[in-house]
Amino acid sequence: MTAVLDRIARFVGGLTAGPTPLPTVATLPAAQCLPPGSAEAEIPRDAAYFTLRVNELHLAQGRELWATYDPMVIVTSNFIHGTERITVPFVVGPSLLKEHAGAGVPHGVLIQDTTVAGPYPNRGGSVAIAIVLYRVRRDDYARKLLQIVEGVSGAIGPAADMGLLSKVGGPMLDGLEALLGMGATVPIAGHRIEYDTMIQGGLRSWYAALIDAPRVDPKALCVEHGRLLHANGEGRQPVRDADYVLYSLTGQVSREDERTLPFYAMYLRAVRDAAAGTDEAWKAAKATLAECWQQMAVSPDLTPGQAGSLIDSYRTELLATRDRARKLSELSVGRPSEVPKDASRFSTASALLDL
Repeated sequence: MTAVLDRIARFVGGLTAGPTPLPTVATLPAAQCLPPGSAEAEIPRDAAYFTLRVNELHLAQGRELWATYDPMVIVTSNFIHGTERITVPFVVGPSLLKEHAGAGVPHGVLIQDTTVAGPYPNRGGSVAIAIVLYRVRRDDYARKLLQIVEGVSGAIGPAADMGLLSKVGGPMLDGLEALLGMGATVPIAGHRIEYDTMIQGGLRSWYAALIDAPRVDPKALCVEHGRLLHANGEGRQPVRDADYVLYSLTGQVSREDERTLPFYAMYLRAVRDAAAGTDEAWKAAKATLAECWQQMAVSPDLTPGQAGSLIDSYRTELLATRDRARKLSELSVGRPSEVPKDASRFSTASALLDL
């Protein structure tokens, strides 16, 4: 696992050190972001999660360039996860663009509000984000290679499965390095931002724009509900005459995908035992829930506060499940004493549900 993470870190260093054209890079102050509070909101250490999103990927209308090239965006995030600093890559390519294309999306806008990293607990320390926009010549080999790389990246997911990353991170980097080594892959714009929480007084939400247009005045830019606008004499208008990526770091006090975390299968096993309705099964359910809590308490994917809230809700649900099972047993044909003590779980459940 460490070897893969080290290799990812070296790969990112090569990305940001490469001959990427100088774009306009704007980290928008809170006064230029609407609604109020959408930027510069505190993301407390060990009490909240951060998420990185690509709010907009826009390619200027009428550019012949994109008739023969596919866009590709590589986003990497570096932060403390558990007890170590890791770098997680995410690739946005034609497959994801096609998936997000649909009615109601303005012409030229290929992606809106796509999560590329997170949610992750804020464990303190610095958070570094690197983002590079490429064009990839649309030939069969490059496209197939890009589809493979993008597929592996999607399987790892924005809330990276560390076990899967350790297994397939190497092949994904092989594909990326091969793709970037082709003359058909050219960087358009790139940016790396590092947020030092010690210097900046903690982690806070922000919006940033990477624009392939050096003459754009960052002071004239603003964000409204996750959309990049440009202020002129006619008011605020969408930016439509440049290629750009608008991305953001946001915070949240809880995550809603805990069912995907490793401990959840253990909780379901405890529920199944509680639903059996027997004293022996209830002892097993309690032991399993205790083991589940041991995993949750040290999980790198949960804040301490949410871990406590979840285990309290799990305990309440486990008790309710046991009580329901006991009420069902009162409706069985035989009295509890008539149920054989050595009955299997299957036969016991059948007796309890024999209404």
